[in-house]
Order: sequence, then structure tokens, then C-alpha cells
Amino acid sequence: MGLLDFFKKKSEEEAFYEAIKERDYIKIMELGKLLLSKHPNSMAIFSPYVDALVKLGRKEEALKELLLFSKKKFNEEYYDVAISLLKKALRLDPFNIEAIKLLSKAYEKKELLYDAFDVLFNSLLLFIETNRDTAQIKSLIEEFLKSYFYPLFYEKYGDILAKTGDVEGAVANYVLAANLYVTLKKPEFALRALLKARKLKSSFSLDKQLMEIASHISEETPEIISLLISLIAKYGKNFDFIEFTVSQFNENKNLAILKHAVENVKNLLLRSAYLALIDYL
Repeated sequence: MGLLDFFKKKSEEEAFYEAIKERDYIKIMELGKLLLSKHPNSMAIFSPYVDALVKLGRKEEALKELLLFSKKKFNEEYYDVAISLLKKALRLDPFNIEAIKLLSKAYEKKELLYDAFDVLFNSLLLFIETNRDTAQIKSLIEEFLKSYFYPLFYEKYGDILAKTGDVEGAVANYVLAANLYVTLKKPEFALRALLKARKLKSSFSLDKQLMEIASHISEETPEIISLLISLIAKYGKNFDFIEFTVSQFNENKNLAILKHAVENVKNLLLRSAYLALIDYL
């Protein structure tokens, strides 16, 4: 190194990167702020600057900077960058509604809908576990569900509502999930959702829907046989239910499964009524 090079004043950039190597957080913060006014899009400057703010205990300021930069990158459609920054923001404040909403939206823009939903779902769990007001998170989830009719989303939301004692909300979401599963020709999943609803609140219409969905399942399992026997016994005096059940299983070509269940019904008259109608069809 020549004498002139030795005495040459370091540029702000050089001083900034030297401060990073030396972990001089005060200098990183001071120079970072100055350099960002000249290079507002530089992640190489922004990331160490925000980290320095955190190290110096200025978390609120770091969070504010992260949210501003994330919004900018989101609006510029740099969603991967926005996601990375928003995750960092949520590590600083996992209850920040603005960061939660924007992170979910960024995943949504990338068509990563399960990730988008999980951000909201996991945030709701965290709010519940820490006894915080869940109204805003629930509102975000319900808005999301209006746009994306994924049955698993409704079912998982039903699970969380059931956990918090919202029986009506949970049942409504389980029924919606079941209907969507049926549309997708996944009766086993529909049955799972309806059984969750039935544990919370039993009704004739729900039991009738259970029987209808069960009629679509061609694989005979002990669980299906047990369910059929219990429903047959429960509505033994309701001829409309008997007729509806047999017609559904006949329509879906699964009368053999129904017949096997009926043969295990203890009530002789009820068993005879079902078998007679099955044999007739």
C-alpha cells in the first residue's frame, strides 16, 4: 500500500462494511441510515442496518423500518424479499397485525395459498395461547376463506373455533368443509368433518347428511359399520329416514355395505324393515 493510499479518506461504503466486520453497531446504524438515503433499494445496506438497530435495543424502530421496506418490495412485486423481511418483523413482534396480513398477502400473490393460510392460522393459535384479542385475526381468516374455497381451510378453522368454545361457528365451518369435500369427490374427508360437527352439536339434518355421505364410501370399515348401526338405531321409528338411507346406498351401488350393517342391528323389527326394503330394490 502506498503512502497516498494509506492517508486516503475511506468512502462511506467502505467505512460501513468495515464497521460490519468489526461489529460496530453504532457506526453501522449511523452509516446505514446515511447510505440508505442514497441507495434506498440496497438490501446489502438495509439488512445490517436493521440488525444493528435490534442489537442496540431499538426494536420498535427496526420493526418500523422492516414494515416500510417490506411494503415497498411488496408493491414492486418482489414478493420473496418481502416475505423474508416480514418473517424477520414477526420475529421481533409476532402479534403485529400489519406484518401478519402483509406476509399472508405476499404468499397469496405467489399462489402459495396453504402458506398464506398457515400464517393466519398459526397467528390465531398464538393469539389464543397468549389470551389476546382474536377479533382482527379471525376477520382476516374469514376474508381469506371468502376468496378461497379450500375445504381443509374451513375444517382447520372449525378446529380452532371448537377449541375456543364457538360451537355454532365451528359447526358451520365443518359443514362447509364437508360440502366442499363432497364436491371434490372425497367422501371420507367429508365424513371426518361432519363427525367433528356432530360431536359438538347433533341434529336430524346433520345425521341425514352423514348417512348420505357414508353412502358414497365403497370401502367397508369397522368405523363405517359402527356409524351406520348407530344411525339406523337412532332413527328406527322414522320411516322417511329408513327410505332415504336405503335409496342413497342403492343410488351409489353400496347396498352390500348397508346390508352388512343392518344384519348387525339388534332390533329385529327394524332389521327386518331395512332388509325387506333392500331386497325389494
